[in-house]
Amino acid sequence: MGVVPFIYRVVMPGVNYPSSESYGQEDVQGILSLAISRQIDRGEIDQQELLEIAQELSIDVRELEKAKQDWYNIKLVKNKQQEFIVYRWQKLKNKLVRYLIANGFFITINFISSGSIGWALYILMLWGLPLSLDTWQAWQTGGEEFENQFQQWQLKQEVKQSFLSLWRKIRTVLTALS
Repeated sequence: MGVVPFIYRVVMPGVNYPSSESYGQEDVQGILSLAISRQIDRGEIDQQELLEIAQELSIDVRELEKAKQDWYNIKLVKNKQQEFIVYRWQKLKNKLVRYLIANGFFITINFISSGSIGWALYILMLWGLPLSLDTWQAWQTGGEEFENQFQQWQLKQEVKQSFLSLWRKIRTVLTALS
């Protein structure tokens, strides 16, 4: 844990920390991350500065390029996951609106016809159970089930994009032939 000594030093100034000449991978990442974030106060660095930092740390340019590509892929997946989370919340919102409209109608009809909400309460509860499970599921943004659902959604998105691309090509060919 590379940040723990820094936190202790801030919180407990009189504590002595072991002066180690070797550090684990996690410690190196934590220390360098803190040092770089303190060094670069303007927020962004350009390609040349990144190369210089890597050179100073004896990081091979090919390794830096691989790391950049991996970082880009990780960011891409996180953005797609965020899109998926928004999609699930929109889907839940639509279900909730339908639930409220339909059950409002049933309660109104039941109240007008019998002066109480007898049978409409059963519909309210029976329909509310799956809705509450969907709500619980929308709050889950991690774990194996989330990953499986995300992969299924992503596959559907890719298939949809493929069909749209194919349709555009077909339309282009058909308009060119006309």
